[in-house]
Amino acid sequence: MIAGEGTAVVRCSPREAYAFVLDLERYRLADHKIGTVHSVTWHGEHEAEVCYSGRFRGWTTPAVRQTLTVEPYRRIDVRSKPGTLAHAMSEFHGSFVFDEQPDGTTRIFHREEIVFHPALAWLMESLLGDWLARDTPEEVARMKVMLEP
Repeated sequence: MIAGEGTAVVRCSPREAYAFVLDLERYRLADHKIGTVHSVTWHGEHEAEVCYSGRFRGWTTPAVRQTLTVEPYRRIDVRSKPGTLAHAMSEFHGSFVFDEQPDGTTRIFHREEIVFHPALAWLMESLLGDWLARDTPEEVARMKVMLEP
């Protein structure tokens, strides 16, 4: 398993931060792992499926499908979609938590975790582990710059 975490206090509302993350065309400017967004399909107000091509350490990846589960303005969970090839190779879980602070700012916590299939783990963890640990806090720092006036 590899993981990365980042936290920032941002001068915006939880609603603004939440909307920013869900706007994948904008958010991909902060998250360089998202390449071309192919589709976003909502299933009601609290679940969606996204499909996009990605980039890991500069390498283009095949398109992946992920599910989103949301608690509006509070939390977003992103998981690899079961039954897909990408999910068989690695299980992804990302989360965002948006906490409004007394001074009107928002504390954003973001975590990404990838658990690789045992046959791939030894190679992928050595190639991507340090990179993801560095990239996730950098992603949150880019979010802060983009969200603040």
